[in-house]
Amino acid sequence: MIKRRIRLFNTLALLAGNVSAAIRYSGDDITKILLQEGLLLKLDFIKNAVSCVEKGEALEKGWQESVDGIPVFCGITKEDRALIKQFGSKLGTTDVYGQTDHCEYFKELFHSRASKLAQECVGKSRVYRCLGFFSGAAISLAVI
Repeated sequence: MIKRRIRLFNTLALLAGNVSAAIRYSGDDITKILLQEGLLLKLDFIKNAVSCVEKGEALEKGWQESVDGIPVFCGITKEDRALIKQFGSKLGTTDVYGQTDHCEYFKELFHSRASKLAQECVGKSRVYRCLGFFSGAAISLAVI
């Protein structure tokens, strides 16, 4: 589960960086940029957000609904969902500089979340290794 979350946040950091560059240099509509990047990075919830926009809803509302629709088996927590929702809440609402700053800020947040999760994964693997060793030693002592 943690590895899925790490992969998701690394992908979101890549998405934020790519969206920032596309906003800065292409001048395309934010929904078009999100759809292109979402397809490249295989983030299905972005397709759902863009389809909500095509139906006439606001991007922020479509983003919120699509993030809520991310399956539970991805292992994301409420805090993860809140962070992803915050990223989508300001897309397309300010000028180019504001949007690129927003994307760069969340790129760093996503990277730091992925790094934190990676450290947590390493720590848990050490605990489980030690737990296996000590439980094996306890069983062998009980048998003797």
